Amino acid sequence: MDVLRLVDGVVLATCAAAYLGTGVTLRWFLLPISPLLTPATYKTPFVEPIARATRAFTPMSGVMLVGAAGLIALELGTARWIAPAVYLVATIAASLVTTRLIFPVNTQMRAGISDPEELQRILTHWRHVNTIRFQVWMVEWVAIMAWWVARGA
Repeated sequence: MDVLRLVDGVVLATCAAAYLGTGVTLRWFLLPISPLLTPATYKTPFVEPIARATRAFTPMSGVMLVGAAGLIALELGTARWIAPAVYLVATIAASLVTTRLIFPVNTQMRAGISDPEELQRILTHWRHVNTIRFQVWMVEWVAIMAWWVARGA
């Protein structure tokens, strides 16, 4: 069982790191340029990369949900179950923010926005909801790191 715990922990940490890295890239490099974008330029840094990220992260979210539930089951009887439970709740929260708040905006951006003022309004909203999701991704990463620390690794 210990090998299964370690493999599960590595997978969850890898997924959390991928999400956290994406969030850092968004916050530090992409979101700051959004006020400079126009209807002619916004698709290059946002639409296609978002489509690629969605294709990669959708199955990864499933792995995270199953992996967190599995690690909770493996850690029942110890206090270490709490960290994967936080991870699971954060993964559910990030998925809800994504599907309920971000995907509708992604659909608008994919369809095309020709009015500069409308584009900036949409990008401002998109920045806001992505900032919320980034904070949830940080919780995922901290939770799985807390599990590793609790293991003494």
